[in-house]
Amino acid sequence: MLPQGNRRSLNHELLSVGDLFYDKVHYVVPRYQRGYAWTEEVERLLDDLWEAFYKSRKEEYLLGQIIVCPSEDPDRKLSEKYEQWDVIDGQQRCTTLYLILLAMFKILRDTRKEQDGFFSREVSELHVLITHNLGKTQWPKIKPASNGNLILEALVNDDLVMPQAEGPTPANLLDAWEEVREFLEQFPKSDLEDFMDFFQRKVVLIRLELEDAKHAVRVFQKVNNRGLVLDDADLVKNYLFEKVSSNDEFEKLSNYWDEAANNLYNSRLKKTKAMEFLLKLKIGITTGKSISTSAMYEEFKKALDSEDAVKNFARSLPIDSKTVKDISFNSVKQLGGYSDWSHFTGVRKAVQHYEVLLAAQHFTDSAYSRLNRLVQDRTILAGLSKTEKDFERLVHPWASNVAKLDPNAQIDEIREAATSAEVFSGLDELFETAFLKIQSLRYTTQSHQSTLRYLLARASKIIQDKIDANHRDLKSYMETTGKKKNSQLGFDLDHIFPKSKNQFGLHWKKSDAWNSLDQEQSELRENKLIHSIGNLILLHPKDNREQSDLLPWEKAKIQNYESSELYLNRIHSLDGDIRLNPQHLEIVDSLKLSKIPQLRTWNEESVEERARIIWALIRRDMEESFGLYL
Repeated sequence: MLPQGNRRSLNHELLSVGDLFYDKVHYVVPRYQRGYAWTEEVERLLDDLWEAFYKSRKEEYLLGQIIVCPSEDPDRKLSEKYEQWDVIDGQQRCTTLYLILLAMFKILRDTRKEQDGFFSREVSELHVLITHNLGKTQWPKIKPASNGNLILEALVNDDLVMPQAEGPTPANLLDAWEEVREFLEQFPKSDLEDFMDFFQRKVVLIRLELEDAKHAVRVFQKVNNRGLVLDDADLVKNYLFEKVSSNDEFEKLSNYWDEAANNLYNSRLKKTKAMEFLLKLKIGITTGKSISTSAMYEEFKKALDSEDAVKNFARSLPIDSKTVKDISFNSVKQLGGYSDWSHFTGVRKAVQHYEVLLAAQHFTDSAYSRLNRLVQDRTILAGLSKTEKDFERLVHPWASNVAKLDPNAQIDEIREAATSAEVFSGLDELFETAFLKIQSLRYTTQSHQSTLRYLLARASKIIQDKIDANHRDLKSYMETTGKKKNSQLGFDLDHIFPKSKNQFGLHWKKSDAWNSLDQEQSELRENKLIHSIGNLILLHPKDNREQSDLLPWEKAKIQNYESSELYLNRIHSLDGDIRLNPQHLEIVDSLKLSKIPQLRTWNEESVEERARIIWALIRRDMEESFGLYL
């Protein structure tokens, strides 16, 4: 204990877990804190406890500290006889310890009841530690942040149906609960009750008690002990709560934050599920600069320098988080719930462009659609050229410019917002770099296949849309039949010259350059020629199965391509009985496809030339999107 003279401001006690949750205590996690977020930390804590028990069970095991202050939001169901504390620091640890006690109680209760037909003294003692018995309802000894209390109440009351885990806190609590249960079930029966006694009596914490709750928020901002390190999202949240002056605004802010966190949690990508992701987008839009994670908190303090600014910011969180969620699912309202242009960035799980699209959420449908294609193409080019980091730095000023545009911005204004942010600088070099990277993609590498399929699908769609009045979505070209034997849907990714090594050895027309190659070099060259984009094609599953192993110049294969529903396939037989009318041939010539290699003379140069033509087709399409051909 501290000297008497110092106890006016704080007090500290060394408490066992059993004393921490004694019968007349209740803990509340304040609304300005993050929800329950421990994942792998739960496993580390359990491993530490296991090691401490088996190596030194007679000694006390110090687990760290928690910081509390008298609750500003006490539970009115509890009488004045209860001590109610706000947990300022250590809520993750404290909640996990509570889950362990609760799991111990359930295991011991069920075991003793099965053996003896009644509850023992040990069961009753544990019951006091885990619940407030208020009539017919049992109440948990700790109230987590966010909506986690619904999970704890269901666990304490043995509800047969658990509440749906809506948001990160409920989901993490349920995961932790399962991990704790599995951990306790690993103990031999002879050791389990000894461990329970060790946990309640020998595992100890320091509880630091603040007398004045007014400083709780500031203390939360500064503390950082063995528990979960505060990230910048925590600090920003804390700052927002500091700036509001009334309980009503406090409540609204808490609800806005929770709604936003739940929206993000239900987004499609792991990267987009955290509040920190949304906050980084918003500070990038606000400043037009690349703000490091460590500097984000200070930037928000500058931007949100009044209570009104904080209120407006808080009100925007649910709306912005819903937009991020919709972008992740390619279901943005202004795009009619789906956009072909957004499909591939979704497949690649790219997120660099989210900031620009979020900045444009005030756009009309037509303006948003204009912007979206440009944004998607520039993001794809960054991905294909492996220049994502450079692109990221351009996104912030670009997003800031877009945020200032009129809701019905015209295409020239949209392009100017990108141009002034240097988004189109160095495009020639980017296109050339992208082509070099594309040439290194291989069918035999699983992670490359979606990109190869996209490039062929986009090239096919460009030609198809010029000739066929019935346009189809890009995703329909990218659908694959997988392993469904009789499927007639989608397209298979296949080879023009068959991938059989035997066929290559017998029939590939090798140039004189092969004579100087050793075995390893020959295999690499063969892999490049057979499995790179120049030798790959999209085929209807029926066509693929019938002619996959045929050589390019065999009649059955040529006829198959001539009758293909994809015009990109048909034009490989311009010197044969191709089913194109004069108008179609004119379109082929305008797209500079008349020189595409023919099946009858397929060789090494054919593969390389076809790759160049496919990329030139896509490049021209992107350049039109960027406004380079006006």
